[in-house]
Amino acid sequence: MYDLVVVGAGPAGATAAYLTRRAGLTTLLVMEEIYGLRPPANG
Repeated sequence: MYDLVVVGAGPAGATAAYLTRRAGLTTLLVMEEIYGLRPPANG
């Protein structure tokens, strides 16, 4: 179970996921593969 689900790993989504995780919340970051390629920030 997650406290927060962030959909989209662009600048705003990544920042939201980072800050909420840093605050101690369990966070799931969901991103989409575009044209079969993975984004460079797969962490």
